[in-house]
Amino acid sequence: MDIKKLQADLAAAVRGAKKDENINQLTIDLQECMKELGVVKGILPKVFQERDFMWEEVKSYSEMNMLLNYEINMLNKKVLKKDENINQLTNDLQECMKELGVVKAILPNVFQERDFMWEEVKSYSEMNMLLNYEINMLKRKIDTLDEDFLMKKVHQNSTCGAAENVGTAAKPNGVMHEPGDWVPVVVDDWIPCESPGKPAFSTSRKGNEMWVSLLEKAYAKLHGSYEALEGGLVQEALADLTGGAGEEIDMRSDEAQIDLVSGRLWSQLLHFKQEGFLLGAGSPLGSDVHISSSGIVQGHAYSILQIRNPWANKVEWNGPWSDPSPAWTDRMKHKLEHVPQANGGIFWMSWQDFQILFRSIYVCRVYPLEMRYSIHGQWRGYSAGGCQDYDTWHQNPQYRLRASGPDASLPIHGVSFSRTTASFRNYQLSHDSMMFYIGMRILKTRGRRAAYNIYLHESVGGKDYVNSREISCEMVLDPDPKGIERGERMVCPLRMDEASYLILGSPWLLNVISAWVLEVSKANRRKMVH
Repeated sequence: MDIKKLQADLAAAVRGAKKDENINQLTIDLQECMKELGVVKGILPKVFQERDFMWEEVKSYSEMNMLLNYEINMLNKKVLKKDENINQLTNDLQECMKELGVVKAILPNVFQERDFMWEEVKSYSEMNMLLNYEINMLKRKIDTLDEDFLMKKVHQNSTCGAAENVGTAAKPNGVMHEPGDWVPVVVDDWIPCESPGKPAFSTSRKGNEMWVSLLEKAYAKLHGSYEALEGGLVQEALADLTGGAGEEIDMRSDEAQIDLVSGRLWSQLLHFKQEGFLLGAGSPLGSDVHISSSGIVQGHAYSILQIRNPWANKVEWNGPWSDPSPAWTDRMKHKLEHVPQANGGIFWMSWQDFQILFRSIYVCRVYPLEMRYSIHGQWRGYSAGGCQDYDTWHQNPQYRLRASGPDASLPIHGVSFSRTTASFRNYQLSHDSMMFYIGMRILKTRGRRAAYNIYLHESVGGKDYVNSREISCEMVLDPDPKGIERGERMVCPLRMDEASYLILGSPWLLNVISAWVLEVSKANRRKMVH
């Protein structure tokens, strides 16, 4: 046997066995790869989806990056612009500092000239006030002469004309009150008529009474004309006729609503009636040709208590406690001495109905002259500090009230504050009647002048700001809690607006009414309470 051939066959057999092993191994590896390829094919769509999503995010971030680069470029430009502005402002500031140095150098001379001019202005202002006073006195004399001349002409030429003589032999005269003083008013007995025998203005329902027309004529003369009497405020007219202190109580205000609920307002009205004060009521705003379904004339004044329509016509309250109301019993009629009067204008109503149907209560406090302490003053320049909202409010005039006597507490029946005009006669038509609001504060300051922060002091009275000629209030002057001295109060007349520009001054009058001895003195500006 050929050994070489056998070796060759053996080698071939070994190589074949090895190939089979390799093929088996490759087959196993191929199967593993096919499994892995199946797994890869399963996750491949999700991978593509995530790739697409990431690509969108890349594009979004790329766009945002572009916008941010644009904004950064714009901000850089703005910074450069601001740097230019800062440089310009720095240059301007340097120029201003140079000018300020020049101004500081001449400022002492300017102050000196200002003080000199202010002294001249005060001097001219005082001269102007004296001239205005003399002019007003001359105007009154001229008005009197003009009236005398006119009446002589009318007596000579008139047959029935625009005025008629009421038949008195002498000139009627009377005395009326303007803020701070009683003024004699003289009128003749010729009344303006719209037709023969029919007065053009107010008249009595009784044909033989002329006092209403004559009183109206005197009041018109005091104010300058009949036109000046159109409208106006009830409490001011009552104050003019009596010399009292007028006040309006707005029943819609928060303070009045509290007093209504507590019963304090009703007690006040009873007190006013007992003191003999004059009282009136005003219906809600509107034209006096409009009448509510209950018979109340709108925008109209009534007198109280009882309620009376001064027109005394057929227009009258028709609700509960009116003349025909079934609420009246014989006992109540006897108790209130009620006698129904047809078209008399006088009627009763409940306090609850009164609160609904009326808006305002008018009070005129009338006092003897000996109870009155009067102070004339004015807001002028520095002293026109405005209301408490201004830092300059403490510059307003302040007046100290101090009582003497053994009593524990003293009622101050009224603190009245009114503004006055250079020509009171034309007040209703003057610009000053709508010019500013006035108010008053009464503070506890232990006798020293209040300053700066008004809220550091206890407020014990006063009146909020109203566009009125006069305001008033009542208060009680309590003793000092430590018993060292009588309690003191500081009265501060205020105007709402700060008006340091007032050179000629805005005059006012402060009245304090008390049955007790009072010291009323102006507070020194050097002694202030902080």
